Amino acid sequence: MKIRARISHSSALLTAVFLTGLSTSRLEAQDSAAKAQGKTQGTLRITLEEAKQRALSNSKLLNLAALNVESKEFAIRAARADYFPKVTGSIFYFHFNDDLGTVLTGGGRTVTGPRGRPLVTFPTFSVNAAVLNQNSNFTTIGAAQPITDLLKVRQGVKIAQADRGIAQAQLEKGIRDLASGVEQLYWGLLAVRRIQIGAQEGLRGAEMLAKTKALEARIALVEACQGLQQVKKQVADLEEQLNDLLDLPRCTIVELVAPALPELPYSCVDDVIGLALAASPEIREAQQTIGKAEAAVAAGKLDYVPSVALVGGYMNQTAADYMQPNIGYVGVVGTYTFLDWGKRRSVLRERRTFVAMANLKLQQTEDEIKQKTAKAFREVIDSRNDLKTAQEMVELRTEAAKKAATPDAARDPSALLKASAARMQAEVDLVKADLAYRQAYVQLMALVENPCGQVSFSTHSIATQGRQ
Repeated sequence: MKIRARISHSSALLTAVFLTGLSTSRLEAQDSAAKAQGKTQGTLRITLEEAKQRALSNSKLLNLAALNVESKEFAIRAARADYFPKVTGSIFYFHFNDDLGTVLTGGGRTVTGPRGRPLVTFPTFSVNAAVLNQNSNFTTIGAAQPITDLLKVRQGVKIAQADRGIAQAQLEKGIRDLASGVEQLYWGLLAVRRIQIGAQEGLRGAEMLAKTKALEARIALVEACQGLQQVKKQVADLEEQLNDLLDLPRCTIVELVAPALPELPYSCVDDVIGLALAASPEIREAQQTIGKAEAAVAAGKLDYVPSVALVGGYMNQTAADYMQPNIGYVGVVGTYTFLDWGKRRSVLRERRTFVAMANLKLQQTEDEIKQKTAKAFREVIDSRNDLKTAQEMVELRTEAAKKAATPDAARDPSALLKASAARMQAEVDLVKADLAYRQAYVQLMALVENPCGQVSFSTHSIATQGRQ
């Protein structure tokens, strides 16, 4: 009876100590874990916003996306350059084995008298004169200004601008995904560290209980060790992921600052859907794809228009001595393809098909955003209700544990142990509910808010870092 009473008393002590650990605030739990592990390792204190900033600035994928946006800007400038005349120059030099051609002939005429008698006969002769000199040189400088092709240039500029818009939308999507992932990882690590504190306290209580040498006490100690090992694995995995995102050494212990529980600023799902559609980079990408396809159709129609250009320039030549060496010229050049065996028509039909596909893709994307936003909003509401229920359950279980702590609990602590175990489970469920609400909130905010406006992020600075 004395041994059983000692076991019951130790079990009650274990439960009380474990509950004390779980009731510790998030900040105190996090500080305790960081101080315990950071004695021999580096510790970095970082807030949620600082973690987002660091992850965004160190992301190689975002660097690539930013460089892609910058390259599309150069493509727009290159397309706009076709509005202006092109000035070209060329030099040709030829050395032939001989002067080319004999062109001058004369003589062979006969002057006759009154009766038709020949009076004077001039002999025939020929003079060698080169059509092209043995050493011939041509130097030209010319300018060509397109006229009708300016309409095609305009469509090319629109296509380049659409490509930049697509690249920008992809960059914004990458920023949104990374910022959301960092926030979920940040809160997940906070929750797991909070559970780790409770597991450590539980292990200390189990060690005290194991001093009784009872079989149940030893089993409880092994189970506590197993539970703590599983939690440590989860903490190590999350810490490794966070250090990789923040570009920190693997051994760095990140000390997190627990943010306050966010409040949902929206009450109607229709308002949330409207905001999500307006902020969606996927929709902007689909819209830019439509504009690109429509510009390609317009360019295809212009293939039926003749190509007309104004030309002018200067030429210096030493090939023909009988021509002036310096020549200036102006003119008009026009070309048109009369027969292409249906190529232009087929290309135009293909591009019109692309326009139809792009419009369908936009509609599909809008439907997906609506469904995803409605689901995310519902999950936030449900998780918020679950969190309130979990908080109420913790309060009730705490009250029940206090009532079970009667003077008779020392002789028969079964009721106290049962109430304490129920309170312990309620505390764990509260941690899970808190994490579920935060994660659902992050997913919803990632749909309705533009992270570029909340996080100080510069495409130019990231592109510059990527080149360095």
